[in-house]
Amino acid sequence: MYIFKTIHDRQKQPLSFARVYSGSVKKRMVLTNARTNEREQINKVFLPFADNMEDIDEIRAGSIAVLSGFKEASSGDILVSNRKSTIATHLNDLKQQYPFLPDPGLEAPPPVFFCTIETYSESTQKQLDFALKNIKREDPSL
Repeated sequence: MYIFKTIHDRQKQPLSFARVYSGSVKKRMVLTNARTNEREQINKVFLPFADNMEDIDEIRAGSIAVLSGFKEASSGDILVSNRKSTIATHLNDLKQQYPFLPDPGLEAPPPVFFCTIETYSESTQKQLDFALKNIKREDPSL
């Protein structure tokens, strides 16, 4: 499964738009992130319809779904159901079947702009850190 976009929703928290390339994905399923080797659990599976999302139990290969519950997965990540020891084998199989599938994690281009962001007071530093973490999760090139 390839996560091609992550957004943050106030009610549902992070939502990951993903395409399932093989097998199926179900609610409460635990997957392994190929980039970090961390385990991630899916809380809910949604089928997107414009601005609406239908809550479903399972999505099959070839479909696009919106998933909630990931703690660290971000745009560009590939998640697999196999154990950590077989991730490389599973990724090689996927790459042979789908040669256009990118490598896990997005390669960020070199920066062309630098800036410093500061808060007016220390009391708002945690809010800024949280916002910057969410933005980076949505766009790993930042």
